[in-house]
Amino acid sequence: MSNWVVVILVRPITDTGAGRGPGPSRIGVISGNVIFGPPLQKYWAEKQQQEQQEAAKEGQTGDPFPLYEQEDGTVATEIPRAPQSLAASFSRQSKNLGSPAIAGALKLTQHRMPRKAKSTVRTASTTPSTGVQYWLLKTEPGEWSWSDQAGALGGTAPWDGVRNHQAMNNLRAMRPGDQCLFYHSGAGAASRRVVGVVEVARPWYEGEGEDEKAAAAGGAVDVRAVGEFRRHIALGEIKKAAGEVEGMRDFALLRQPRLSVMPVPAKVWDWVCEMGGGFVQDGEVEEEEG
Repeated sequence: MSNWVVVILVRPITDTGAGRGPGPSRIGVISGNVIFGPPLQKYWAEKQQQEQQEAAKEGQTGDPFPLYEQEDGTVATEIPRAPQSLAASFSRQSKNLGSPAIAGALKLTQHRMPRKAKSTVRTASTTPSTGVQYWLLKTEPGEWSWSDQAGALGGTAPWDGVRNHQAMNNLRAMRPGDQCLFYHSGAGAASRRVVGVVEVARPWYEGEGEDEKAAAAGGAVDVRAVGEFRRHIALGEIKKAAGEVEGMRDFALLRQPRLSVMPVPAKVWDWVCEMGGGFVQDGEVEEEEG
């Protein structure tokens, strides 16, 4: 990759009283240093002569250093950088120059990488050590309750019947081993609560079977019961913690109350599990809310 030098024309702004000052003069930025006057003229002449000789050998003609007029009235060109030894001889002189025009010349050599656009797609929170994603699944207890889930063969059953496009995409994003809060929804506020945890046993698959019921199901994931919380966490309690728990204000359970499948922020997951007090053991009865 070849090196380049930027040369601009600077017109003095001093007013002599009998018209403007002398015409524009060139200023060069060579290897990060600024040169002007006779040194630049000498450098320019030597380079022109060298390029013209090379062009003559190849049968080329024309100005080897074309100038380009900028919108602000300055003129710039691109030519190979001077050798390091030539640039070093002018380093001390360039340190004493503070002209705005020189500062503008230096800016021509600066480049910024474009910023990467931020993603607006929301995904489930993931535990770095395990890669497990966290979700929440809503169900009407009159149609499918925690007792139904725990009583299924091996505690495993398909989670199907989802129609909402966003909820279906969340189901499709689930992986085996992902953890899900089992949430009872319902018409009454008292029935809306997190009751337990299930895990994804089988990722998304299309509806199976030839009957109309299977075809209408669309697709599903299989989930397996992990445990019922000793203490169920009511929706009202979750709302009260919105200003205290990190990520709770953006939790889809509060922002999109009609969404049936949603990601759970990691801090919210930890808070819910802590409030749940662990899982009910065999023969133990979960606590009732007062």
